[in-house]
Amino acid sequence: MLYQTPAVPSYSITPSKTSINEGETLTTTVTTSNVAQGTTLYWIIDEHTGTINAADFSSGALSGSDTTSNNTITFSHTIAADATTEGEEKFIIKLYTDSGYTNNVANTSLISINDTSQPPSSPTYVLSAFFPICNRQYLVFANKCCIFKDKT
Repeated sequence: MLYQTPAVPSYSITPSKTSINEGETLTTTVTTSNVAQGTTLYWIIDEHTGTINAADFSSGALSGSDTTSNNTITFSHTIAADATTEGEEKFIIKLYTDSGYTNNVANTSLISINDTSQPPSSPTYVLSAFFPICNRQYLVFANKCCIFKDKT
């Protein structure tokens, strides 16, 4: 009798970008091998820097699940083009085989959200003056040359 070792399942999870601006869409692709067709896999966003929450996405969730089809799962997130200045935020997406998120089988590389919002602008003041050409014998007052009288 010949014993065959079962094929070991493998998983990869790849983001379409590792640096993304607010307003752009991130597409994530999960690829499997030696995993049964129709297997449900689970993913979750794992914050690394900044504060990542649901408001950072105009579409897509912080976690989810899907079933494999032709050894592939694809899902997308659109980064919210908000007016909040929050600085760069970084996260990874972790892939699990269970809904309890205990069997982590793959992670994306680090993904950076570039903050494209502008901080509130401060008013800008420009000082300028127009003085007619005067010589030393005149005093400039209220943008006009006035005669300067010496009291000596």
